Amino acid sequence: MARQDPGHRSPGANRNPQHPCHAEASATAMELPPDPTKTTPNTEKNFLDAPPPTITDTFLPPPALAPITATNTTCLTPTTSVANSDYLPPAASTTTTTAPSTSNVDSVLT
Repeated sequence: MARQDPGHRSPGANRNPQHPCHAEASATAMELPPDPTKTTPNTEKNFLDAPPPTITDTFLPPPALAPITATNTTCLTPTTSVANSDYLPPAASTTTTTAPSTSNVDSVLT
């Protein structure tokens, strides 16, 4: 069996950390839970006692619908007048009149 250093105390049975020899060393390593019966003063400016903000819901009516307008997209209106167009000759009108025939001959249409 190995001999123990005389300057160190025995850790106790089964190296139990709750043994008095370990309690002193392990108290600094373990953190104890806070005591629920003690209160610590709040030095922060977090308003813990302030009531939560009140939320009020305001329901607005839906917006008015836009008027429906029909648009004829098949026949577009020209932006320039046809009479003033550079691509078409001006319109010309010719009228021909014929005098009544005085001949007794039957006319033949061809």
